[in-house]
Amino acid sequence: AMFALNVKNYPNSANAYDSLADALEAAGKVDKAIEKVKLAISLVKPQSSQLSALREHLARLKTQQKAL
Repeated sequence: AMFALNVKNYPNSANAYDSLADALEAAGKVDKAIEKVKLAISLVKPQSSQLSALREHLARLKTQQKAL
C-alpha cells in the first residue's frame, strides 16, 4: 500500500514505479510488476544511469514469468 501511495504522490518518478514493482514481485504478482517496470523505463531519459538497472529488472521478471 505504501508503494502504491508513493506512485500516486510521485507519478513521474521511475523509482516509485520500480519500488512498486519490487513489492509486486515479492507478492508473486509478476505480470503487474512487469507493467510497473515498463512504466518506470518509459519515465527515464535514454542516457539515465537508472536505465540499465531497470532493463535488468525487466529481464529478470520476464524470466520468472516464463517459469510460471
